[in-house]
Amino acid sequence: MIRCTIVCGGDPTTREAAIASRLNPHHPAAVIIEGARAATPQLPLPGTPALASLINIVPDCPCCGTALILRVTLNRVMRQRAPVLFLSLDASTHASHVATLLQRAPYAALISLQPLLDCGSQHDPGAV
Repeated sequence: MIRCTIVCGGDPTTREAAIASRLNPHHPAAVIIEGARAATPQLPLPGTPALASLINIVPDCPCCGTALILRVTLNRVMRQRAPVLFLSLDASTHASHVATLLQRAPYAALISLQPLLDCGSQHDPGAV
């Protein structure tokens, strides 16, 4: 099972810094960033022991549309078999819809959804 954490809230720099602080070289992560990247990169280069891949996708509203871009990207990332996946969302309002998508077939059998990491709140649920 791939441990997946949805990261939302705050600005791109805050979200990337939160992900970077949770990377572990013993469990390489794949990171999908929806929307804008941080002006000053907070994540290491892909291919380092802690980061298997880093993919930036355009925002794609899973509420209004089919979330096609997200689903295609998820399918590609899951083939890489990274044990950890961080999914950084541009809009916090989409977090529950993305969580619902990940709890349905085929993702439910492949992904273990971790607690939401809300970078806009003061509460930090801790490392994955």
